[in-house]
Amino acid sequence: MVRAPLRHWKPVLRLVRPHRLDVATLGGVSLLGGLAEASFLVLATRTALALVGEEDKITIVGGFDLSVWPAILVAAGLVFGRLVFALAGIFFATRMTAHTGTRIRNQLATSFLHASWPIQQEESSGEFQQI
Repeated sequence: MVRAPLRHWKPVLRLVRPHRLDVATLGGVSLLGGLAEASFLVLATRTALALVGEEDKITIVGGFDLSVWPAILVAAGLVFGRLVFALAGIFFATRMTAHTGTRIRNQLATSFLHASWPIQQEESSGEFQQI
């Protein structure tokens, strides 16, 4: 694997640095959502095997036993939790995107408006408005 020099990452780090907490939260929410999804899949599989085998109880991690209907309710709760974590992830990703886009547009506008008149005239008509 080829390692890129740190200088290639500087523009990315400059954009991410103001959103460190949001990036960490997005990572945590994604991890929790993945755990909820994996737990649901394990529980759904064990519930299906219990129904096929005509068993009344499902053994979960740590020797904890659940009957079939409570296991189905727990599985439904895990699906709901996965949905909540996914929506939280969407919220944080959208907020970071909006803030970054707004900040970059403001920096471009400030740079253009503080440039000298001859430099502003070099830009083609309407190019600044497209930003």
